[in-house]
Amino acid sequence: MPKQFYKLNDFTGGLNLIRDARDISPTELTQADNLSLGIAGSVSTANEIYATDGVLSPADIYSYPGGGLFYFESDREGGAAAKDVGERWTAALDSRTGELSLKGDVTGALSGVADMGTITTKTFSANEVQFTNTNITRGGAGGSINFGDDFQEGDVLRISGCSDTAANNRIVRVSNVYSGGTYMSTSTAFATESSEAGTVAMERLANGVFFASDDTLRVADGAYNVGLKRKQYGYVKQIHFEDAGAAKDTYDDWYANDCDLSPPTALLIHASSYPSAGTGFHLNVDSPATSSTIIGQFAAKKYQIAGTFIYRGGQESKLYIPTSNNTFTTVSGDYVDIDVNASPAYDERITGARVYMRPDGTNEPWSLLIDMNLRDGCRTGMDDEYSPWAVGGGASEAGVDTLILTSENLETYTILNGFGADEYSITLSANGESYKDVIIANRRAFICNVQMVDEDAGGTTLKRMRDRIMYTPPGKYETFPRSFFIDVVKGDSDEYTALATYGDRLFAFKRQTLYVINIGSPSPSNWFLESTERNKGVASKAGVFYGQDGIFWANKYGAFFYNGSNITNLIKGKIPQNVWMANIGVTDARHAQVTFHEKTNNFYVMANNISISAANPNGGVYTYNFDSRAWVWQAQNATGDVDYAFSNFISDGTGGIAFNSIAAVSGSATSQRGISETSGGDVVSATKWIMKTKDIDFGDPGHIKKVYGVRVTYQSSAAQTTPISYAIDGIGNFASAGGGAFTGNFADTSDVWDVLYAYPASPVECQSMQLQISNPTNQGTIKINDISIEYRPIHKRVT
Repeated sequence: MPKQFYKLNDFTGGLNLIRDARDISPTELTQADNLSLGIAGSVSTANEIYATDGVLSPADIYSYPGGGLFYFESDREGGAAAKDVGERWTAALDSRTGELSLKGDVTGALSGVADMGTITTKTFSANEVQFTNTNITRGGAGGSINFGDDFQEGDVLRISGCSDTAANNRIVRVSNVYSGGTYMSTSTAFATESSEAGTVAMERLANGVFFASDDTLRVADGAYNVGLKRKQYGYVKQIHFEDAGAAKDTYDDWYANDCDLSPPTALLIHASSYPSAGTGFHLNVDSPATSSTIIGQFAAKKYQIAGTFIYRGGQESKLYIPTSNNTFTTVSGDYVDIDVNASPAYDERITGARVYMRPDGTNEPWSLLIDMNLRDGCRTGMDDEYSPWAVGGGASEAGVDTLILTSENLETYTILNGFGADEYSITLSANGESYKDVIIANRRAFICNVQMVDEDAGGTTLKRMRDRIMYTPPGKYETFPRSFFIDVVKGDSDEYTALATYGDRLFAFKRQTLYVINIGSPSPSNWFLESTERNKGVASKAGVFYGQDGIFWANKYGAFFYNGSNITNLIKGKIPQNVWMANIGVTDARHAQVTFHEKTNNFYVMANNISISAANPNGGVYTYNFDSRAWVWQAQNATGDVDYAFSNFISDGTGGIAFNSIAAVSGSATSQRGISETSGGDVVSATKWIMKTKDIDFGDPGHIKKVYGVRVTYQSSAAQTTPISYAIDGIGNFASAGGGAFTGNFADTSDVWDVLYAYPASPVECQSMQLQISNPTNQGTIKINDISIEYRPIHKRVT
């Protein structure tokens, strides 16, 4: 029978580890290390993940593993009197200092623009603790230590002060706290010792959780440090008291503030006095009023007053109810004549204020008395024109005279805000108040796994609502009324870890379960649970990435994609779950971390691995290409080991991906990294580029074939000696037991296609043959266009 050619020129099937090597498609591979299958009909070298490609990121930030980095855009560039030209920003929270830094593509670096406070640090005296493999336990004098008082599962700690220098500055994640807090398990194996002679400090690193809207960035701490407070950094351009002469204030800059909605602290009725600057307002109320030409409709009553501030976005504070000089009396058929006195300067975020009234000594609703705009003036009805501010009693004071109210307004605090005046709190602005994750969907902010002041304990302690999702009114991103919440399920020994959104769906992830909630209706009462997805939860927010293409996430059960209609587990039919879990290495201490690289259409899945040392570097990455619909495996750093903890992955605004990394053992400063976009891939170390075909039986498993050689159309940036080897008859051994190398070398072809004919020392007789192509000699890049195997069937049955 004449010689024949078996051709391989389509590799878009990628890895298939589900089926036997002989039973997979000719387009599939049994090993695909550091390959790229993004171009149909060829194989090339992958783009490096741990690359230095000029990413936009603040420098020298102590990064949090799986968090702490955020990309956003603003209409205004950085600085005072900023131009309305737009700017792209990256924000980073230093996990040790709680300081927020920014870097803009126009403004450049801005360090320490806001300070959240102080992270939790627990200090242990000499011999109080000991390190035993992956456990930290009580030492000889540590009988009273309860680790559960200070730490919990998921905390990321930086350990310092150890006499064992190998443990100093080490970053670990707490896997669990056991036996009533007597010891805790971590992600790192330490050298075992009887007790620690040094004074050990354990810092709970802060995990920056961000969202941005309307030229304002907000940051919270997803690690729940009680010494940290939510902060915002935003652009304010507005005027207070425009017609009040010297009292006029102009704001046109970026400002750092707490995420609070503080009410006034001064409000009283007095004939002529002014409040302290920025604290509130004094009112002169005439009743009975003096004009006989104005017909009033008030009854004979005594009224109590209360006041609020209104902040940017129309966000109204809780009521301040004064306890003295706080009432006025009307007579039947009369009206009210009011003068308002103000003393600048007020907080730059405040846009207005309101004064309410209700019959004294009652619990009736608070109805509107005065609506104030700090620029335009005051009015007594929401449909009235503003009476402008004028110069007050002093040159730096402001006032509005003769505001007429003829009857009680229908508008109440509840009607104007959508929640009652009796809410215990409407913000998360106290020390320690925070949440695990936040997203904006349909102009509302949604938060999950919320820590807040406990009203049942008198407001003196904090409580965690692990099953709770809270949300804001539309466009009011500091306003979190306690009654605005969703409890999908409670008491399931699980907790929320991340949120994502696509279309009208809110994806609420717990560790084990995903809840898909339809939030398309403008009314929260019409929201509903659309789907409950078991085994599709994530350990932390680093395991979720979402954008215009859909939602991407991963856990030990697989890698998932939601395209707006369906959830697909992308490893089904390709990678067994046990192989996936072993290779990714996801555990309680090593969380899955994902990203989607829009420019290459690649979905990357890795472990956020902080259980590392020089002898145990980070593992690799499974990469799925949506063009070829194929998986490959690649190293995080194709030219060396990576002993680093990565921040979360973020978009760089141009379709690329950026992140920060920090040495997980030494704790040295951040390096700025990104996924490379080099055409044709990046250099990979020798022996690290490996491609293995299926076990080819040439369509005739019942007969022996004689193989004479292979022809490979290739490009190579470096010479490679005997890069092609083979195994026969399903044994899978490329060095012996019938396997071996084909004679023939790759030349340094640069960007030119060449053809290598490689052949064995003598024709190989086999039932089947599997090929391996690698870079055994030098680091470099390789491209393969097609492979042709020259063979002849012989009339010899397989026995």
